[in-house]
Amino acid sequence: MSAQRYFAAPVRWLRSDETLLAVSRVRPRWASVNETAAAIVQYCESDGGRSADEIHADFEARFGPVARGDLGDWLATLVRTGLLAGERDFAAQAPLGFDAYRVEHLYVELLARCNLRCVHCFMGGAPERTERLSANEVFALLEEFAASGGRYVTLSGGEPLIYPEFEEVARRVVQLGMYGTVITNGVRLRAPQLALLDELGFNVAISLDGITPEVNERIRGRSSLPTMATIERALAVLGPDRVVLSFTPVKANLGELEKLFSFVEERGIRRLNLSIYEEVGRASEFAGTLALDDADRLRLMRTVYHKAVELAGRVEIDLNDTRDILSQFSVDRTSAELHPLWRGVRVTSSGDVYPSTFGAVERFHLGNVREVPFRTVLASGVLRELYAALIDRDAKTPKCRECTWRQICRGGSVASAYCATGELYSPDPYCEAYLDVFPSIAAALAELAPAPVA
Repeated sequence: MSAQRYFAAPVRWLRSDETLLAVSRVRPRWASVNETAAAIVQYCESDGGRSADEIHADFEARFGPVARGDLGDWLATLVRTGLLAGERDFAAQAPLGFDAYRVEHLYVELLARCNLRCVHCFMGGAPERTERLSANEVFALLEEFAASGGRYVTLSGGEPLIYPEFEEVARRVVQLGMYGTVITNGVRLRAPQLALLDELGFNVAISLDGITPEVNERIRGRSSLPTMATIERALAVLGPDRVVLSFTPVKANLGELEKLFSFVEERGIRRLNLSIYEEVGRASEFAGTLALDDADRLRLMRTVYHKAVELAGRVEIDLNDTRDILSQFSVDRTSAELHPLWRGVRVTSSGDVYPSTFGAVERFHLGNVREVPFRTVLASGVLRELYAALIDRDAKTPKCRECTWRQICRGGSVASAYCATGELYSPDPYCEAYLDVFPSIAAALAELAPAPVA
């Protein structure tokens, strides 16, 4: 064997049922390991590391003879998983500076008017609302966003399909070389609109908050049956890759989860977006009947994460701004600078700009495009201050600092935490549910490395 020395990553050891997990304390790495793999890692925890020959001698003393070639393969596997390294370099990944960050996703609320009055609507859309962006304001916004390197545009409201210039706006998105999505309640999504979206290559996200007609009507003021028929038509025209089903879990529809997943599976829908309920806008008026308690949140996360594992490769489950909740467990997708807050901004029908699609509170207000150009808003001191305050937020949050799952969770949603507590440096309300579910999800996703010695 070579004279190379091996060093163990700083890890936390924990069990989920019969599975032993090693979770890195400094990098988004984790693995399910057996007794032999754990022993190898533990051999290398000394300050000076261990050579392959030393590991081989210790291993044989405990487990009996093993071929050097087999042990070499196991060491290579543990290096690939990030549990071992050829040098003692396990510093936490340094966040990128503000100058390296770029907003890629723009959410535009074209208007506040809506043909429904959903009780959980965070922006209070309703038929009598009059606020709207003019077509020229939207065109200017899109052009500035494209010039800044923007890639994705989501058109919402209110109800965007009742915006008079919707077709012109949608076409401009594509003409500028960006990818488009429209979020709709489906009431006005008919054959002409579907044909337009198909022509432009748009995705469509359709909101449904109950499979049972009465449940959906209690929340959205409309039976679920017409919406489900609209979803069927959209799937027939656009195909399953371009139709997203949007669902907001609240106390009134938590019992619909199994029916929801069955509906998604049976129709071959590839993406399900779950929007976590926030007590803002009209939703705050109905908190008594909508808000989830601790037991509800635990039930929700257990169901959603285990369904995500069961449906992996067939259905992608998004949670708020986190695209595919299982991506939290992917090394390539988990890093401090990729917090959803920094990937997107939301422009309201009054021109106000906020980071991401949530947190429409004064603390997160970036400016107004009717007062200053959009490019100026993106370069604002407020955004720079927020970046400085929230980058590595998990390291600044006392409960997160020593948490086993810190590198995976990153402190959860800052918007949810702020809405619940008024504090930036607090875990979000789902913290205890994550702590409960993450070990079993990591165990379900993990590949054993290395295999037991025969």
